[in-house]
Amino acid sequence: MHVRTEKWYPSLGFVGIFALAWKLIHLLDLHRLDKLYELAFTMSGIGIAFLATMMSILFAIKDSPAITYLKEAKRYPLLVSYLTGSITWFFLMLIVAGLGLVLPLDGAPRFSDAFHAFSAGVACGALLSLWRIVRIMSKILRD
Repeated sequence: MHVRTEKWYPSLGFVGIFALAWKLIHLLDLHRLDKLYELAFTMSGIGIAFLATMMSILFAIKDSPAITYLKEAKRYPLLVSYLTGSITWFFLMLIVAGLGLVLPLDGAPRFSDAFHAFSAGVACGALLSLWRIVRIMSKILRD
């Protein structure tokens, strides 16, 4: 995939899903999403731990031929930025899920709709960033 596309698709996924969820929240019964915040909170914590482990693996194999090639091609900083970006997406998901657990979302339907749409967008951005880094790291580890 082209680097420019690869760099932005988690953010574009966030915007797309946020807009789609915002439009469809009234058509579909998406108000039951508040039941998923506990699951999202747990999954984001697991995702952060998984990505931190992946970062430690990346630093442990720093002398491998694939990593040496990435450093020579000036792509290693991009890989590290993708990894830290994915961790950032999962921290954002953790914060949003935590807020979803403690905020009273039943009282203000307009705020609730916006929050659910934002949460869906953040979850999509986090999952796309995870997919991006897992795909790249699996290529590196195969070499």
